[in-house]
Amino acid sequence: IEPALIDALNIWVEVLKIEIGFCVRMGVLCGRKWKPQAGRYKRNQKRLDCPACVHAVPSTGRQLFQSQIAASIPILSNCRVHPIWSACQKKGRRMDRAGQYRDLKAEIESVVAGETYLPARYASAACLLFLAFAPRFFWTGFYVVDPGKADELVVGPYQGTLGCLRIPFGKGVCGACAKQEKSILVPDVHAFPGHIACDSRTNSEIVVPVFEASGALAAVLDVDSEQPDAFDEIDLLGLEAICSNLLTA
Repeated sequence: IEPALIDALNIWVEVLKIEIGFCVRMGVLCGRKWKPQAGRYKRNQKRLDCPACVHAVPSTGRQLFQSQIAASIPILSNCRVHPIWSACQKKGRRMDRAGQYRDLKAEIESVVAGETYLPARYASAACLLFLAFAPRFFWTGFYVVDPGKADELVVGPYQGTLGCLRIPFGKGVCGACAKQEKSILVPDVHAFPGHIACDSRTNSEIVVPVFEASGALAAVLDVDSEQPDAFDEIDLLGLEAICSNLLTA
């Protein structure tokens, strides 16, 4: 990367921190949402996203954001940062999301370390994941294997609208994950055979198995989204990493 580009990016981040108030975490844009505060940036009263997710901002808000940054930093109009922004936007968001999953894994491990009550582990993970990725994560929670019915899942701790109470192994995405004991990513739930519509607003889903230290299936992590094709391999790998030692950390 050219030194001039690095300098421009450093100035850019400072403007975001001071003038606009975007959230900056670990030296990189974290992608978490924010609301304008009193005395801060008020020209657009609508809720905006970090630049890592600026594609989710309404076009008027995005245009205002880009024009304000360009006006605040004249060098952006004449350097490579400005045209690179839109082209690298998706890539940057993906890289940031992978880092966010790594941070969340460490945070969840720290919170549940030494906890012997399993629902507390499930509840903590569901809460932190939901808060980190809402509104893309529309429903986030666990279906646990019923101790009295080894071939049936029963709803556990979750964040979101009312979930189905019980799901037999092999039924729907969660049941298929439990039966196969492997993760399932579904871009379009309406095309998935036997899909169980706990909430009709769900359009895509990802389910990851959770195992006990012995290797036996303990639960599945279920994440639904109102957005079609909302999940990708970064989500899959990130959620699998979190679930891999959720019960053993």
